[in-house]
Order: sequence, then structure tokens, then C-alpha cells
Amino acid sequence: MLTTKEQTDVLIVGAGPVGLILASELLRRGVSCRVIDQADAPPTTSRAFGIHPRTMELFERVGIADAIEERAQKIYDMRAFTDGHELTNVVMDPAGLFTRYTCTYSLPQVYTEEIMRARLAELGGKIEYRTRLEKFEQDEHGVTALVSGEDGQNHQIRASWLVGCDGGHSTVRKQLGLPFEGTSSETWLVADVHVDWELEREERDTLYILFSEEGGLVAFPFPEPNHWRLLDINPDVEHKDDRNAVAEQLTKKLRSAIGSSTAVVRDPSWVSLFTIQQRRVPHARVQRAFVAGDAAHCHSPASAQGMNTGVQDAFNLGWKLAQVCRREAPESVLYSYSAEREPVAASVLASTQNVTRFLSMHDANGRWLRNSLISGFTSNSNMRESFLKRFTPEFFELGVAYLQSPLVAENWHQSFKPYERQPKGITPGERVPDYPFHYVKGVPRHTLYEFLNTTEYALLLFSAESADEDYRNLEQIAQDVRDIFGDIITPIFVVPNPHIQKRLRWNGKVLVDSGHPYHKLHYFFGAKDPSVYVIRPDGYVAHRNQPASLTHVKEYLQTVLSTQL
Repeated sequence: MLTTKEQTDVLIVGAGPVGLILASELLRRGVSCRVIDQADAPPTTSRAFGIHPRTMELFERVGIADAIEERAQKIYDMRAFTDGHELTNVVMDPAGLFTRYTCTYSLPQVYTEEIMRARLAELGGKIEYRTRLEKFEQDEHGVTALVSGEDGQNHQIRASWLVGCDGGHSTVRKQLGLPFEGTSSETWLVADVHVDWELEREERDTLYILFSEEGGLVAFPFPEPNHWRLLDINPDVEHKDDRNAVAEQLTKKLRSAIGSSTAVVRDPSWVSLFTIQQRRVPHARVQRAFVAGDAAHCHSPASAQGMNTGVQDAFNLGWKLAQVCRREAPESVLYSYSAEREPVAASVLASTQNVTRFLSMHDANGRWLRNSLISGFTSNSNMRESFLKRFTPEFFELGVAYLQSPLVAENWHQSFKPYERQPKGITPGERVPDYPFHYVKGVPRHTLYEFLNTTEYALLLFSAESADEDYRNLEQIAQDVRDIFGDIITPIFVVPNPHIQKRLRWNGKVLVDSGHPYHKLHYFFGAKDPSVYVIRPDGYVAHRNQPASLTHVKEYLQTVLSTQL
């Protein structure tokens, strides 16, 4: 029996981290949404737990990073042991990546979701539990969904857009007819346990990779003392339902790996045996419906990339949907969601599959090769530095870029002599680092994210040290953009010193970029001459041009934004 017909801008199916972040991003931008979930209540098991720096940067924009940081356990080190001796000790240091978040944060997903739900409530949102998506139909103007509610009645919801954030068994994906391409691989066991052992947890807490003839374990610290998540890479599945037997098996492997006779694994609070799925959809959109997170891609828990990738899906789609719903952008920008996020999903699947195979080597020859590679790469200082330089941005997801996106473009013609020390700047599609600037007595007063963490585009206009006619040109660009596009984009001048600020006739935001020549925004952005950068709401470069050109800026913005009437 159909009882009601209701309307909303976006219907979100699934109230996990992906659905919660998507809903928060829509509500932050004044777009209505409904969040439904067929579960009776929020989950109580820990599930995902690793939160990487790039995700924390997005959480800062959402308004939950401080709460996450306060409750989470920080992980700085990775240590590997095999058959009683230490293979390596690696410190993951993103120093050259310019981020406030310098480690991985370990927090059970149950607590992460609790923080997300609180933020959603602050923004006026709510979750409709015991509400199941039965079916939906699409037309050129929207989606009509039939859902069964907590009251036992059927409801019809009319939405402009539908997003499936409903996990690996996604109802939305199945009804869209999207194939979930890939394979199953190794079977692993996961257990949340207490561990008493000789390896003390120091100030910089540690992720342990433990190998022995008994098999492999990965140990992640939780915030509570002696509380760990153990991944058993080569489990004995015969006694998987006997928690005491599981604890005994884990104890045996742990002792063998670290060379201990006293280490004990005890009190498993959650044990799960699972077959690792390496799958993804060929495309993440069908007409007015999307899939995100595990509904679009799932993979090994190695490297703790799953929830992070899903959250970034949600953020990527959220600001674009909001602009389209508010008629601030043409619907064509939504094609970029699949174009940008599908290559990321493919890359994450490939890397986690390689890590899974690497960790799962169990025969004698494979173990010898793996251990030799780990020891060799990390004992040689040059190889170690080269490895970390390549691996750290990928592991922390700070290296995610959208270089082939249809939303990025440039007209960039740098003019500097070959001997000058001047970087190429930031290529469109790359993340904007949180650069420090405005140094006073060698100490930075500000970082760039203080001014970019908004819900809108930003237009950075670098004045450099130039002639007054160049400053008038930049002022004209800023004024025309403000007149044409209104509040959708915020012009911000960046001047190398206070003297140039006085020469401007601009009444908007101005950043004074004083300090060491090689530690200034002008230097980092390659702005030796007057230049313009367009920064997206998710902190990626959308467009740049040098020398600064009003024509090029307007041509670009007219493809991604709607003019204000």
C-alpha cells in the first residue's frame, strides 16, 4: 500500500561513512537530502579503522577533524618482524607534502560514524533506519523511488538524484544492472583483541607486520591500551567459530614472529573470516543515479584504503551535486565524477592486490624473497628514501590527482631563465598543499587552507612584483569574475609584500606573502609573473593561466559554472 509521495533533492541509500559524508556536504551547501538505511540501528563492530591524512583534510572541511583527532590513536611507524628478529622500522613522514595531518589515525569505524552522525544532526539531517529501497525508476528530470518504511508502509520518494552508498551488496548497483567486475582472492581473518607482549607502545605508535613459518599477521593499535586489530593473513579456518581457539592460533603466530615465549592474545571481542573481494564497476553513473564507496569498488583491507577512498568519492560527488542542484553549475560537471574517481578506484585495487599478494607469501622461497626485499629496500638509505618518496603520497592518499579530468585546463606559459630556481607550479588536477606563508621572524603566521576551506571555488590572483598596469589587469579579472559569477567563486589576491598591497585598488581578500623567497606562495605556485589559479571546492587546481588573462579565465569558468542572472 502506497501512503505518501515525498520530494527531496538527493536520495542517499546507505548510512555508513560514505552516505554520511555525502549528506553532510549537501546540507552544508543548503541542498536537501534523505538518508535511508535498511539496518535497525547503527552498527556496533569496529570494521574500518585507518584514516589517512588526505581524508583528514576533507574531514577538516566537513567540520569533524578535531573530534576524530581527539579520539584516535596516531600511527607513525611501521615495524616488520620475521622469525624472531626485526626486518625493518620505517617512519612514514609526509614532511614535503605540506599537510597538518602527519600520520595515519586509528579509530574504530563505530566511533568515526558516531562523530559523523553528530555532525549530520548539527546540519539538520537525520537517518531513516529500518527503511529499505524496494525499487526505483528514472526519467530525464529525476528518480522515483519506492521504499518500505519503519511504519511498515510503502512510500514514494521523488528525488532529482539518487546515490547508492549501500556497500558491497548494493541494491542500487544491482538495480542499475552494473556489473561488479573482478575476482575473489585470499581468505583472511580479522579479530579485535587484547595483546600482552614485550613490544611496548611508544610515543609514536606503531603498525606491526609479523611473519613466521606459522603465517603472517598485521597488528594495528586501537586508542585503548593493549587493544589491537589483528589481521591473520593465513588463517586456520577450521576453528573460526571458537574464539578461544582463534586466540590460541593468534598467540602462536605472534610468539613465533617476534621471538617471544610470553606474548598472549586474549579476549577477542569480534572475529570475522572473510574472502577478499577485488571488484569495481565499469562506470559509477547511470543517468541520474550514482554509486559510491564499496557499492562502486571493494578491495583488500591491506593499507586501510577502503573507507578513505569511499569518503573521497562522497566529497567529490557532494560538492558537484550541490552546485548542480543550486543551479550554480551545468549538469555536465557530473560526468567528471566517474572520470575522476574510476581511475582512483582502479589504482587502489591494483595496489592493494599487490600488497595482499606480497603479504600472503607462505612458501619458503616466497617468504625468503619477500623478507629480502623488505630488508634490502629499507636498510639502504638511498633506496629507502626513494621508496618512501614514492610510497608515502600513495599510502596517505595525498598524491591522488585528476590530471585527465574534463574539469581541468590551463594556459600556462612560464617565463624564467634556465638557471633560475623556480618550480613549475601546481598542475591542474593536482591537490593544493597546505602551504605555510607570511613568515615573521622565520615563523609562518598562516597556512593556505585557512583561506581555501570553504564550500565554493577560489580565484587566486598572484600579483608578483610587476608594473601597475599588470595590477590593473588582475583587478579587472577579479571584478569581472565577481560580477559574472557572484558568490560561487571568491577572488583572493596574493601579493609578495605589504608595499604592493598598498598599490592595489581591490577591496576584497588579500594575502600578504612575505618571507623567505623559497618559502612563499608565489614560489610554490610558480608565479614569477602575474598569474591566476582557480581552486576547486575540494582543494584541487581546476585551472591556471600565466600570463594572467581575463579571456582564458572567463572561458574556463563558463564551462564549469553558471552565470548569475
